[in-house]
Amino acid sequence: MLHYVRISLYFFDLQDAWTERFSSPVMQRVDMEKFFFDMEKKFSREKRGSAIDIDIFANRVNPGSEDEMEHLEELLYKFRRTPHTVLMMPSTTFAAVRAFLEAGQTDTLMRMLDDRLNYGIFPSEASYVMMLDHFLVKENWRDAAKVGVAMTLQEEGVVPIAADMALYGLIKYALLAEKDQPWDPQAPPPKEEPEDEVKVRVKWADTGYNDEQFDLTEESHLVGKGLSYIAGKHPSPGPVEKGAKLLGLVMLEKWDKVKDLLSKDDAFAKSCVERAQTIVEANEKCADKEELVAKLQNAKTEDVAVDKVLRGRIEESVAKNEPNYVQTMRDEMKTWVAIREKELERQLQLLQAESRREAIERKRREMQEKEERLFFFEREADYETQKEVKRQAWLKKMPRYTWKTKITLKKKETVSTDYVPPTMK
Repeated sequence: MLHYVRISLYFFDLQDAWTERFSSPVMQRVDMEKFFFDMEKKFSREKRGSAIDIDIFANRVNPGSEDEMEHLEELLYKFRRTPHTVLMMPSTTFAAVRAFLEAGQTDTLMRMLDDRLNYGIFPSEASYVMMLDHFLVKENWRDAAKVGVAMTLQEEGVVPIAADMALYGLIKYALLAEKDQPWDPQAPPPKEEPEDEVKVRVKWADTGYNDEQFDLTEESHLVGKGLSYIAGKHPSPGPVEKGAKLLGLVMLEKWDKVKDLLSKDDAFAKSCVERAQTIVEANEKCADKEELVAKLQNAKTEDVAVDKVLRGRIEESVAKNEPNYVQTMRDEMKTWVAIREKELERQLQLLQAESRREAIERKRREMQEKEERLFFFEREADYETQKEVKRQAWLKKMPRYTWKTKITLKKKETVSTDYVPPTMK
């Protein structure tokens, strides 16, 4: 099995605590292929899944196996459509995120992370730090920005360490003039418009309302939302954070808020202001383009190294929060193992109780059949009575005649003996 290796300053080595999940005998003995097909049968037969089964599969999956990774995605998709999805265990999301990172399937992970309705991936603080560390080290600014957007939509802009890392990824992606990767590499192909008019019944009409949260779909709006939110939540904002917020509002096309922010006597990072000015000049929908461009040109700026400042903020946050973070994560991982063991014990007790009930019911049926065979002739009269009662009940269910007038047939006429039938010419 692959293991996540610490390759940067930001990710804390918790491999020993993570490996403790294999101490359970169930985790050691599980046959993944057979386990997957058993879960498939449960989904098909009972139309429901088990949170503990999904958790075991996610924690035991081998990232080096493409089949197992496909099975994990399929199980998460199906489990999300069952009533038991509210019982998803906290370790399931962390294990799934870690597995997809180790497998190198980051495009799939980002698609699942964005499709919360169908997969239910809501990362924890540890998952955010792990993803951001992975993408920042590889200089994958696009996916780091996506993680920052996910944090924004979950309104977690003040998470220690993760917030500074997310802001770094968002601002690095926003400052790129040319993007060498598509925002949605696994986006579904657009549907072809039908030639004929097709009417579809809908439950409600689309009023065009936008909540400026989950209704955001455009890349620039999502990145702008993430920048303005996380930078605005910073406890001690400097020119970099203020410049990031300004750039985010410009990308979000909030022109009035941009004017209000520029009217304050604040200094902004020069690179952020220049990038904001470029975006405004290229925007055809901006009604106050000339005024905004003039305000941006006259804005108070500081020529600061954004990379250096943000890296320093990350290292400062790591040095401040690392001891508590590491201890908290170790305690959480031990708690996950204990919760899993407790849930397995509860499931075992339920299965044993169900098995005992089935055995008692089977024995009762066998005794009843044996009693009927032994006393058949003594109870034959009772059986006949029961048969007649059932027959009368059946007859009552038969449809009755409802005709108001009685139909009578004409009487047959007697043919005389000298009758001669007509002939045809």
